[in-house]
Amino acid sequence: MMIAAEVDGQQLRDYDVGIYFQLMITAGIDTTASSLGQGMSFLARHPDQWRCWREDYDGLAATAMEEIVRYATPVVHFGRTVARDTEILGQRLAAGEQVVFWYVSANRDETVFDNPQSFDIRRSPNDHVGFGGGGVHHCLGIHLARREMYHLFKVLFETLPDLDVDLDGMQEINGLFINGMRHLPCRYTPVRMNA
Repeated sequence: MMIAAEVDGQQLRDYDVGIYFQLMITAGIDTTASSLGQGMSFLARHPDQWRCWREDYDGLAATAMEEIVRYATPVVHFGRTVARDTEILGQRLAAGEQVVFWYVSANRDETVFDNPQSFDIRRSPNDHVGFGGGGVHHCLGIHLARREMYHLFKVLFETLPDLDVDLDGMQEINGLFINGMRHLPCRYTPVRMNA
């Protein structure tokens, strides 16, 4: 669809298509890896929820993955330029001014979430903004990220039943733009695979 698409009667150049896919790959690496690593640490801190999800994987996968993204909020903030004079919650903004969206704060908003500081894999509804919050800046890789998370945790639960996350050895990045894990040491018993 993208290769055949036309904008003002012009098809996209190979360069433009390549840049689009490069953005998709790059944007998805840090954010998805952050959600996966942090998700493992959240589950380790909440072994009852880890056990429940393992016992009913498909039944809890959708809400668990959304809660991991909400609670991790891989992208901390993002800046935008005001396109036209406007007002947000009584604050006047002029065209050309800069605004910053603090996704990490929005995902802990008490007016949106019950008990927002708690990690709850059954949270529903879960109107988080971890994928950008909708509109033109919504995450283009949302479906790929969800599939990657779904399969990683499924395989993890099936193949490493005694996985033990070393929370004392864990080291978070706590960056200004991306939240994530620098180190997440784990122990497990290797399973012999049949050829």
